[in-house]
Amino acid sequence: MSTSECPPLNEEEWTLVQDFNKDKHGVGRSKFEAKAVTDVSKQYIDDEIVIVKKTAPMGGERTYILPQRVIKETARRLR
Repeated sequence: MSTSECPPLNEEEWTLVQDFNKDKHGVGRSKFEAKAVTDVSKQYIDDEIVIVKKTAPMGGERTYILPQRVIKETARRLR
């Protein structure tokens, strides 16, 4: 996969954007997964919506709802 690509997203399975790893200082980074949302009225949004799940290395999970362009740009920067 090139550095400018985000993995294809679908609404049924979580797609790994970044797995657990360590930065240059040995600090553990969180795992990020994303899933597309397709059953949304387009009346008030300009872009596709994505659900992003963040899992911390020490446990704990958070879910965010973002425009797909945000997760694509983030995935590009993480690679």
